[in-house]
Amino acid sequence: MAMMLAVTTLSCSVLIDSKDKQCAVDTDCTARGEAFAGATCQENVCVTPSAGACLPVSGETVNISFSINYSSKTPKPFRVRACSRLDYVCDAPLGCPVSANAGESLTIPVPSGFQGVLEVTSPNTVPAMEFLGRPVTEDMDGWDLTLADESTVALLGAATDQEIDRALGTIVAVVRDEDRNPLEGAVVTNAAGGVGFYFTNMFPDKSLAETTEAGAAGFVNVPLGSTLIGGTYDKRPLTETQVISRTGWITYAEVFP
Repeated sequence: MAMMLAVTTLSCSVLIDSKDKQCAVDTDCTARGEAFAGATCQENVCVTPSAGACLPVSGETVNISFSINYSSKTPKPFRVRACSRLDYVCDAPLGCPVSANAGESLTIPVPSGFQGVLEVTSPNTVPAMEFLGRPVTEDMDGWDLTLADESTVALLGAATDQEIDRALGTIVAVVRDEDRNPLEGAVVTNAAGGVGFYFTNMFPDKSLAETTEAGAAGFVNVPLGSTLIGGTYDKRPLTETQVISRTGWITYAEVFP
């Protein structure tokens, strides 16, 4: 589904007379002293964020565009934040969050070369993390996510003959080719274990041995912590993606040959 962008508006304070050229780069602002801590150079003016505001991504940026789908009911707006790969709890998000409703499209700017985590949250859905499988060096269309609520997670248990332990993690992975198209016929593995399955027509099927045209696989009751998602395609190993299995979250992972 398409999703219209609703970007968080920055609330900032100009520290100096905007009629004067006060800076060329951010360091010109910080060199002015403690009063300019955190200030950035915007159109030759030193600007500092107001309390509770955020700073846009600095340096060269690229855009990731995707949609978020949620079929059970209309949730409150989703919030998406970009975070470094090691900062999976997103204590220090990169840039400002982007928000949008289900069924719209969104675009989030990230630093060029970004290969981190996209955090997607909403009060009505299970919080999600998407670990990118490759660096983003140009504007791209990303993974159109379908998020779950707790009843959907319970259905995963029913489909896989498992009692879901919500103290453990859930992982969904998609295998893509060079053009980011899903790959059929890939075997997906998870170093941490858990009960695996593949998706066919958006439905989990424990009896399958490889990906269908959806290119998607999943694991429930995954032990917590870091794990590697990999496997094989066309008798060759996939490039492993390191992800985090986290209590109460769904982890999404991209995997490439």
